[in-house]
Amino acid sequence: MKESLEVPIKCFEELHAKLSEFPLHEENGRWLFRGQSNAAWNLRPRVGRPPYDKLFQRNESFNDLNLLKSWKRYAAQYIDLRDYSEWDCLAIAQHHGLATRLLDWTTNPLVAAYFACQPLPAEEIKKEHGSEVDVKPDAVILCFFMQNKECEEEEYRITSETLSSEENVRQYIEKKMEKELMFYLPTIRIPRIKQQQAVLSVHKIPTQPIVDSDDSKSNEYVLKKITIDGSCRIKLLKELSFYGVNTEIMCANLDGLSEHINWLEEMNTRLPGSSLTTFI
Repeated sequence: MKESLEVPIKCFEELHAKLSEFPLHEENGRWLFRGQSNAAWNLRPRVGRPPYDKLFQRNESFNDLNLLKSWKRYAAQYIDLRDYSEWDCLAIAQHHGLATRLLDWTTNPLVAAYFACQPLPAEEIKKEHGSEVDVKPDAVILCFFMQNKECEEEEYRITSETLSSEENVRQYIEKKMEKELMFYLPTIRIPRIKQQQAVLSVHKIPTQPIVDSDDSKSNEYVLKKITIDGSCRIKLLKELSFYGVNTEIMCANLDGLSEHINWLEEMNTRLPGSSLTTFI
């Protein structure tokens, strides 16, 4: 992914100013947003990144959708899968960490900013820098808009209305998915997906990244970036929490609540005299 030439934003006011450049309403669709902790990362779903991408290269019979089959078999002890379509099962599995051919997007840019400001995993820092040093690379909010005016928006959307009741994910992708990139609107009653206002991109070839719109051979979409100064993550996370975008709200469960309270107390330790817990 190309590096942004824009000056990275450092606070909520600058973020708001950037977001004001995006129209609230578009005639041919709407903007989608995705936050990434490292602006250098490509836009590929997890199953299209190492080490899973090597499985596609080494074994032509490898199908990542077999992971979903295994997930469903064991997930039944935690959730009544009869309440959900297989597509919704895929969305739930994605949101709970399974490697899939989906990418998370949101219609809410503040949600994207929250995920962009999350700390980099220790293994990512070690892989890129050789040790667990204090590295703060710039983060990024990806802003995506499908702009092909000759195509109906529905051609790029997968909803429960476009699927037959007997049709599973594999059948649809292998037989009906004509576009390389489509978007799935999951069932809104899934709490985490509802809170994150999630939309999921479905990648027919998961190892192939979404490229910058300037590099794309088609004019079907626009991809813009808002870069966030890596040293300002904590500041922006505190400001987002003040506006109600935090781990408790995003996770919509007791784990998220506990993590959020811990985070607030850690912030109070770093900033003596403040009491962020009162914002709960």
